[in-house]
Amino acid sequence: MIAFGLFLLLAIGIVAGFALASGDDPAVLNLLGFDIETNDRGIFAAGALCALGVIIAFRVIVIGWRRVLRRRRELRELRGSAGQTTEELPEVHHHRRSKSADSEDDSDDRDHFESAPHD
Repeated sequence: MIAFGLFLLLAIGIVAGFALASGDDPAVLNLLGFDIETNDRGIFAAGALCALGVIIAFRVIVIGWRRVLRRRRELRELRGSAGQTTEELPEVHHHRRSKSADSEDDSDDRDHFESAPHD
């Protein structure tokens, strides 16, 4: 695969070299409603920049997609390990304070649920 990739780069370099060397003919580039007078080299350069932009955009998409997949896999592993550790933990019982303890404490110390009105 590496040899094939190097061959493709060499072929693209040769084609680009010929396009740039023989691109003296005048041309007009119509870009978003604007006419830009240039030569064939300018048209080739604009196309090369667009192709480079597409390659960079695809690369950014691939990097983002891999990051999303890696994050999902990590979350799945963490949820699995959290599920195992919660099964191993002993059950914790919460006790309400008695009214005599409430009268001794300041109202600022009370828990939200204990400060709620009781029926």
